[in-house]
Amino acid sequence: MSPTELARYHREIASGMRRNLALFLLVEGVWGLGFAFVSISAIVPYYLKQAGASDQLIGALPAVWVTAVAAVQLWVAHLTEHLRVKKTVFALVHYPGSLAVVVAGFVALHSPRLGSGPTLLLTFLCMAVFGVSLGFATPMWTNLLAKLFPQGSRGKLFSYAFMIGSAAGIGGAALARWVLSHWPFPSNFAVCFIVSGVILSVSVTAFFWLREPELPEATSRVGFARFTRELWAATGERKGFRSLLAVRCAISLANMAGAFYAVAARERFGLGDGSAAVFTMIGLAAQMISSPLVGFLGDRHGFRYFAPSGPLLAMAACSVALLAPSASVFYIVFLLAGMSWPMDFVAMTNLTIEYCPRMDKTAFLALAGTVVAPFAAIAPLAGGWIAQHAAGEYVPVFRTALALNAAAAILAMLLVREPRASDPTGGDLQREVSGSRQLN
Repeated sequence: MSPTELARYHREIASGMRRNLALFLLVEGVWGLGFAFVSISAIVPYYLKQAGASDQLIGALPAVWVTAVAAVQLWVAHLTEHLRVKKTVFALVHYPGSLAVVVAGFVALHSPRLGSGPTLLLTFLCMAVFGVSLGFATPMWTNLLAKLFPQGSRGKLFSYAFMIGSAAGIGGAALARWVLSHWPFPSNFAVCFIVSGVILSVSVTAFFWLREPELPEATSRVGFARFTRELWAATGERKGFRSLLAVRCAISLANMAGAFYAVAARERFGLGDGSAAVFTMIGLAAQMISSPLVGFLGDRHGFRYFAPSGPLLAMAACSVALLAPSASVFYIVFLLAGMSWPMDFVAMTNLTIEYCPRMDKTAFLALAGTVVAPFAAIAPLAGGWIAQHAAGEYVPVFRTALALNAAAAILAMLLVREPRASDPTGGDLQREVSGSRQLN
């Protein structure tokens, strides 16, 4: 790889940055609008509860979702790492997931004739296909962000994406609330799912117009076993990366309460279907509040300082859920939970990117998702088991999540290091160009 090739590659990225930024933000906005109609934390659990699902089954939804998203990531990284351009594959793998959401809508529409068992089974299958589709796309999406936007601007990009996606999501949640409140069950949920699938399909189509330059060198293909061995060995060369993975696992394990906030509020205060969309709106509004803070300050000072923030906010959400005397106070739970999501996702994703020494970061990102997945899947299943054995009471779930989040916050404070301290450029292209010029 010559310095001339690397410099040309860098110029291509710089020349397309404004166009790519506009496309990314457009996609995030439309995606946020569509995803609000099929919120995994509020709308789908509400639907499952009315369709006859038990607490354990509701707890299994995020477990199935997380497992589906993460199960294929490492395999996908192996299949796509050699590709010099990923935007086309990234867009295409979204369509099966969007179609699955539409199918879930038709399943809901015909649920009275299907019966509870087949309805729940088919819905879970549709959500699993949706999750697998996102699992194919997730490492490529994050790699595109790392490839097309330099360190020092990614945090702001994440912030803009969260703000625009959340604003559009609030609009989508408001429309979903109207549908859920004015249409009878199950037609109301069927409409939400079908509308969501159509909008999600439209959103990712814009990626075909992304300007993604070819990598100067393609990665050589090796067998999957060798690929994983070499990848794991590479993580050991990045001091602190494995500690970061351990902290991400702890945070994921602590996130067992999220699937039960909406259901607990509904059961405790007798809320209607429309409240699921209200909870979604509050969570999205909270993301708009916290994401600029994480992005702008993280770019300037490093994302390490935000690593404990997600668990600490989750602790506060659990505490309010335990003590809330009314539905209006319970809205604070979704405010705190919504604020914790950018703290966790933006900070941890950027830390992972900055630890990665490669130009193509797909494999490192996929490994992180795969390692964390079992803990993220166990958490809601454990929460469902606790709720089921507490006669449908959610207090033990929230207490357990509170303790686990406290432990995760302590681990984050003690173990997470700042990757910029040992490599100020995080392995980005600028360092490689500079290094190549020095060698030549």
